[in-house]
Amino acid sequence: MQDFFKKYLIFTAEDKKTATLLKEKLDTVYDSLKDSNIVLKNRAIGVTVFFFLNSLIDDGKKQNIKPFLKFLNEFLKRLKSQIEKGIDIEPRYRDLLNFQTYISQAAVEKYAIENRQKFLEEYFDYYMKSGGKIKGDK
Repeated sequence: MQDFFKKYLIFTAEDKKTATLLKEKLDTVYDSLKDSNIVLKNRAIGVTVFFFLNSLIDDGKKQNIKPFLKFLNEFLKRLKSQIEKGIDIEPRYRDLLNFQTYISQAAVEKYAIENRQKFLEEYFDYYMKSGGKIKGDK
């Protein structure tokens, strides 16, 4: 770590620009999450949420952050309640097992991160189009 900080003690103009942009995005994500009552229980979920919110920011869809956080709160509750059922998971929610697998197995691997991202995109899109339902809800 010390070697890293020695190497990057002085930022190039491009490094400084990148660091400033990253800090702005992290601040936006933090400000969005701090009053949301969402508990991100592990690093994999935290990384996924950051990437998802970052993609909303990059795509000019900041207005979707609040609806996404509302969705995420409901999604995480549904995920937890169904995973706790183990083999008795409701058939209409079996797809959630895929998401859980991407969280718990090889969580930091690129394919797992990308699959979690795609999963949330699909579920959030469904949530927005269905008027606030989690995929699988009746």
